[in-house]
Amino acid sequence: MQFLYNKNASDEYIQLDGLDFNYIFKVRRAKADILFFRNMLNKTLYEYELIEKTKKIAKYKLKTSKKDKEKKKTFHLAISIIDIKEIEKLIPFLNELEVAKISFVYAKYSQRNIKINLERINKILINSSQQCGRNDFIEIDEFNNVKDFLSKYPNSYALHFNNTPFKEKAENIETILVGAEGGFSDEEISLFDDDKIVGINTDSILRTTTACAYLSSFKL
Repeated sequence: MQFLYNKNASDEYIQLDGLDFNYIFKVRRAKADILFFRNMLNKTLYEYELIEKTKKIAKYKLKTSKKDKEKKKTFHLAISIIDIKEIEKLIPFLNELEVAKISFVYAKYSQRNIKINLERINKILINSSQQCGRNDFIEIDEFNNVKDFLSKYPNSYALHFNNTPFKEKAENIETILVGAEGGFSDEEISLFDDDKIVGINTDSILRTTTACAYLSSFKL
């Protein structure tokens, strides 16, 4: 664990209770005289010192703070909705690979009965960041169809069956949409300019999650 998320990090005093208290003192069985916190908003790591502890709460006082070196994240990955369990497995990998933004898009071949639980996604992101050390949140939005997505992000690329490998254009691609397991419909792919459709140089048919991990690691 690199730090604990707490929205009040930067305050002079922080109180640890509930799940965080149980995790630190009962699961990790840590002494935890010193803990590091982030609020995930200002890219600052805060060091706190334990000043009081009972059976259910621990109180900490701010000791030092350190501003991170700025590293701009720009890659925007749009994912056609697939099985929610697969999405939840994928999210920590994308967080570690420093994806800046994720758009969830209901494409033609998406399962329409799937609903994105943003509160749960945020919890997954927090847990991932506490482990990998990421200092900010991935920005997330959601669209009912590909057309609506392109209305907001008209310069987006699409990952599709194509002779132009993604890696040849990767440097200039900031936003790319990955299809659902059935790919894109003809109508959806016609919404993209021909020069904004790229593929991956492989004979294998990649799952949506595999393709997303590949694209994100390439842009790291």
